[in-house]
Amino acid sequence: DILAQSFNNLGVIATQNNQLGEAIERFSSALTWKPDFPNLDRNLGIVSFRSGQFDKAIPPLNRQVKSKQNDNLARRMLAASYYFTGNFAKAVETLKPLETSLTDDAELAYFYGISLIQLKRNQEAIPMFNKLALISQKNPESLFYAAQGFMILGDYERAAKEFRTVIALAPNTAKANYFIGQSL
Repeated sequence: DILAQSFNNLGVIATQNNQLGEAIERFSSALTWKPDFPNLDRNLGIVSFRSGQFDKAIPPLNRQVKSKQNDNLARRMLAASYYFTGNFAKAVETLKPLETSLTDDAELAYFYGISLIQLKRNQEAIPMFNKLALISQKNPESLFYAAQGFMILGDYERAAKEFRTVIALAPNTAKANYFIGQSL
């Protein structure tokens, strides 16, 4: 217990100093001494995610979500990690409990919709992108995600329409004109 707590504390200090590699090492050391140390899986998973080591973030975040199903931050990071590692089925499964509120986070809604498309479940992705577009008419960043979703679904007319709205809201949005051209 004492060694696990010490390594965990060192991991927290390294995280606060933005030394993510060292933090991962310290949290991993704590894990070898006491795998069920409180919040250790959460700490290790979050730091691994933030350092871009998505494959290493999955096991501790998965354990965290299994033990605390209402930990939405861990759930979102776990789903994004699955998405970034190409495990679209697990991304969908992990995000399913949050489906009704996913459009509150446009990027996560995009990950969910694209994962559904990758699984050939386009009919389930359409309502997600429709809802995202509907609530994002004044938010160019969020609307950009919806427009990309329509483009990937093959609804080029809708994609071009939404990309035009993005340009009207934020004329310097990178690639928006390019994607309009692609859609046309």
